[in-house]
This record gives sequence, structure tokens and C-alpha cells, in this order.
Amino acid sequence: MLALLGNFTFETQDNGFQDIKEKLSFKYAEHEKALGFRSDEKIGKYSEEFELSGTLILQKTDSLENLKQLGKDGEPVLLVFGSGHAYWVTIRDMEVDSSRFLNTGEALKRKFKVTLKRYYYEQSVFSKIFSAF
Repeated sequence: MLALLGNFTFETQDNGFQDIKEKLSFKYAEHEKALGFRSDEKIGKYSEEFELSGTLILQKTDSLENLKQLGKDGEPVLLVFGSGHAYWVTIRDMEVDSSRFLNTGEALKRKFKVTLKRYYYEQSVFSKIFSAF
């Protein structure tokens, strides 16, 4: 298993991803000072995004349907990598590019890209979730 996103499993052979991008964004406010100088002030917390992309070849057309449904639901889901790292994320964007079609209209090759944004629970909510375990 490469990773688990909610109830969707990325496997190394069938529907795995080839690339992972991680992006950290830091928030700053710019202030103008005398003589044209400026200063930066860090405001708020940082945000963290992941982008998973890969190619499916000769897979069933419904192999990405569970992943699409997770995005449509709009709820935070747990992203767990095979290495053991885990993050709560929301699915922000999903692209599927289909090509090389059979006579039946099914695509032989589908590229996908999923953008995830890290989700932070408030401490009180987080403790309620795990107090049940």
C-alpha cells in the first residue's frame, strides 16, 4: 500500500500515484516604512497542501469513483502514507485526463491529479474524536 485516503487505497501495482508534491505557504503582511523600505510581519499559521498524481493503464472505469465521491462529500478524511505519516485533509481539486479509447468508449489510459489541503481540527474536537478509541 502506498497510501490510504479515506476509504480509497493507492496500491503500488494497480492504482498508485507516481508523484507527490508538498507545498507549504506562509502568510506575511507587508508594511511600508520611511524612505521606501518595507518590513514583513508573519501573520497566522502556515497552510500545507499535497498533490498526488499518477497514470492508470487498463484499469476499470470506476476505479476512481470512490475518490471522486470523497471529494464530492466535502468532509475531512485521513491521509495515511505507507511510511506511517498521517494527516487530516480535504480534497480541494481532482483532474482526470482520459486518452487512448477502445471501440466501446472506455479509456485505456487515464492520468489523475488530486490536490489535498491539510485540515486542522480544533483541539476540543480533536480530543473528542480520539477519546472514543
